[in-house]
Amino acid sequence: MRPGHRWIFESRQAWGRGTLFRLWRRVASWSASSRKKSGAQHRGSGKRFECGVHGALTAFSCFCMGAGLVILFIIPEVMTAFTVLSTISAILFIFAWAMIVVAYIRYRSIDPQLHIASRFKMPGGLLMPWLVLAFFVFVIMLLALEPDTLHAMLCMPIWFAILAVAYRRKRQAPQLASETSIS
Repeated sequence: MRPGHRWIFESRQAWGRGTLFRLWRRVASWSASSRKKSGAQHRGSGKRFECGVHGALTAFSCFCMGAGLVILFIIPEVMTAFTVLSTISAILFIFAWAMIVVAYIRYRSIDPQLHIASRFKMPGGLLMPWLVLAFFVFVIMLLALEPDTLHAMLCMPIWFAILAVAYRRKRQAPQLASETSIS
């Protein structure tokens, strides 16, 4: 066995003994040492554990893994869970890019002279945004045809409602702060 691949064998043994934490710590320390060697580590870039790993990044990774475990407990079949998550991410991707395209259409209609003066013009700038939006609608219609992806699509209004409530609260917070500072 080559020395560099010894950890694979040890990690298999570690899984059996329930010491997954040691494997995580070893990988985290390798990552930290490689960041030190490459010069990617900066002073004041956040709190770190003693092995050199960012605390916030580790917490975010743990949150993502925990969310994945919760999803696997709710949806025990891995492929079904994957289908739901990939559909949700596709819908969020389509939503984000649709907002960008809508902003571009609005930008062209509000200030066409600024767009004419721009050096970076979209090819087919009048027709292409509408074709992109039509393509997004087509993809959403395709996702609605399968029962697996339809279930995930039906969950998305809940997410958009949460976003709308959070957006309203964030928008109202500066107004409330300015009202309290004036009085």
